[in-house]
Amino acid sequence: MGVGGSQLNVFHYRAYNLLIRSEVECPELLAADAAPGLVPDVVIHYGESPTFLPDSRARYDDCFIVPNECLLLLDDGSRIWVRHGREMVVTHPARRVGAEARRCLLDLCFSMLLHQRRALVLHGSAIETPRGVVTFVAPSGQGKSTLAMAFYDRGYCLVADDICAVVLDEHRRPLASPSYPRVKLWEEMVLHSGRETQHLRRVRPDEEKYGVPVRQRFARRATVLDTVYLLQVSETQPLTLQPCAGAERLAVLLNHTYRQNELRASGMAPHHFRLATEVAHRIRVCRVRRPATPFLLDALVTLLEQDFARGAREK
Repeated sequence: MGVGGSQLNVFHYRAYNLLIRSEVECPELLAADAAPGLVPDVVIHYGESPTFLPDSRARYDDCFIVPNECLLLLDDGSRIWVRHGREMVVTHPARRVGAEARRCLLDLCFSMLLHQRRALVLHGSAIETPRGVVTFVAPSGQGKSTLAMAFYDRGYCLVADDICAVVLDEHRRPLASPSYPRVKLWEEMVLHSGRETQHLRRVRPDEEKYGVPVRQRFARRATVLDTVYLLQVSETQPLTLQPCAGAERLAVLLNHTYRQNELRASGMAPHHFRLATEVAHRIRVCRVRRPATPFLLDALVTLLEQDFARGAREK
């Protein structure tokens, strides 16, 4: 595996509880020590990849998906081929990738790799609390990252932003694995948090959204998932928190799985349903409604902290 005769540097990272050996430099990821003889869980390397995957079930011009494989075609002519949850092959004539290709690698490609590794991949941001990990799930733009950043600034450790991977350990407990130490925030929320944007990288060149480093307090190990909070915005209702019961817990996990269309195209939907069902029985799920305006961020943090401090575990 790798590019024959290549003099490329090799980097070692850790993300999602995986040791990664990479020929692509990814400064967003945490560097990892690579002891001699230690076998990486994932290898990212430059090499040749197909231009399409036969029998692909994905209905996109730039993405082909078959069971255990995903091929992404990028605007700059490069390709990323994700295979069997263990390998990403990056095809680029100059054997280098720009910021946009790296964003795709860390976003869609890693989410597909995690799906291939049979993780439950939630569209959510997560923090560590005294009760375990809690995850905030919602459609884009509902405040997941803003809320995670607010808790980070109050001394909590970040676990994940946008992509939260959950697996079952040997005791069938759901564990949430740390992703990488960055939170993506719109410029307004960066400034609201007391930070400046001058030294931050934009997530996309044409958007006022920035990656905020959070290395000071970033989780370093997988931890039991305690609660999933579904964030909802209401034009009429006040700030409320309501535990979910029965099948509603499962529905929240299914509806807020990351990249659902790609997951279905991969043929892994039956496994995903079984895993989500088991996780739903082992965690707590709550709906949190807030007014559209004002955001009431401080009041929302206070409400959630009161829930973290509740007495006997509720289901």
